[in-house]
Amino acid sequence: MSRTTLLRRCFAIAFAVAAVLLFARDYLPTVLPQAFTWFWPETTGKITRSRVFNAGDDEYRLTDSHFSVRYEYSVGGTEFTGADYRLHSDATQGVWYAERLANRFPVGKTVPVYYDPERPERSVLIRGWMSEDGQMFLMLGPLVGLIAMLLGGTLFEVNALRRRPATAGLISREDGRRVELDVPLVEPWVAFATIIFVLPLLTLIVFALLVTATRNAALLDLIWFVWLGLIALILFLIYKARALLRSRRWRVVIDHATGVVELPDKATNDGQTPSTIPLKEVTRFFAMTMEQPRRKMVPRKYHAALIEWRDPEADELHQAEIFESDYPWRARHVADWLENQRTAVR
Repeated sequence: MSRTTLLRRCFAIAFAVAAVLLFARDYLPTVLPQAFTWFWPETTGKITRSRVFNAGDDEYRLTDSHFSVRYEYSVGGTEFTGADYRLHSDATQGVWYAERLANRFPVGKTVPVYYDPERPERSVLIRGWMSEDGQMFLMLGPLVGLIAMLLGGTLFEVNALRRRPATAGLISREDGRRVELDVPLVEPWVAFATIIFVLPLLTLIVFALLVTATRNAALLDLIWFVWLGLIALILFLIYKARALLRSRRWRVVIDHATGVVELPDKATNDGQTPSTIPLKEVTRFFAMTMEQPRRKMVPRKYHAALIEWRDPEADELHQAEIFESDYPWRARHVADWLENQRTAVR
């Protein structure tokens, strides 16, 4: 891996970490303590005030709705007054969510109250994580996953280059007179990072639009079921992506026993290049800088390893790309390795 690539990865990781800290600076200090309220003992209390403050109300300066509650309860004969439906409940909520909380805890209702056994004056009406925590996880989860994938992918590439320098980190296999080289369309870890980053964000957007369109805050309670389905979908897509990128569709095979070269899908997608070429007709593997035209944009430059072979019927040379990279040294290593395998005496 070049220093430029490593520097870019470091900048990407630093940006993602900064984004996590920015989003989580007010959230993370509350999410863990709220989770531990699940173990708090229960007593009985009574709601004495339940109100939704909206933007424009007197003595209210926030930009969204906020549910305000007061309740009385007793612990060991001592009376206490609580003001939190959850720990640090001074955050704003959407108007439908705030009104739903007010309907859930109306004035005069007798409700369970959960209190801190070490500090009985500290209490909540809802213990454990809530739907709003699940929504925040949909924002933080992709960023944390992206950081993990960037770190893991960087370590994987460094380790792969160290173990397999001749093939630029690509996986090769040798079985007698047959050699194989995996040339995936993208690195598997890049596909995994994309899945982990994109799916939760898309789910959050769709979920938020659904709640807004229906004006039904009760849908927010389904967030944990959404999370379970999302995790299952991510694991399924990662499994399928790994199987696809490691399949024979993305593999170059040089078989000296049968005298053929098997090409990956990238080479045969043009509809003209055959999937197999007689080894005796292959003239060389080589690396070359390519340009990809883009509409109203500067052409994209990349580096490719290509195969060249002669068509005996037309007596013409043909070429096809079998691997591409943003780095010239990587395409050159792949082409040189394949050329050495082609010319090797077996």
